[in-house]
Amino acid sequence: MVPDQFENAEERACYPIPVNRDLFNTSCLLPYGLTADHLCHAMTDFGDFLGFVNRQLRSKQFPRLEAFLMPAGFSSLVGEFMSITIPKYCIGQT
Repeated sequence: MVPDQFENAEERACYPIPVNRDLFNTSCLLPYGLTADHLCHAMTDFGDFLGFVNRQLRSKQFPRLEAFLMPAGFSSLVGEFMSITIPKYCIGQT
């Protein structure tokens, strides 16, 4: 549940903006049977994960995850998360 009002930008950042499937490039060719829906689901999962972690950190008055990880470390986290999440939406695809 997203609060109606936020105290500041740090609090607002704990509730990621939902992925908008309508903004995906519909003419993009993806390999191996991957679809934009698969990516959308995985991106939504990452947003949910990041929001959950950041709300937990905020409850203990720690900075957001992306604030204390080095940029390359955060990028690696995103990549690894996506690489383990995308396949769960592709099961049964050939």
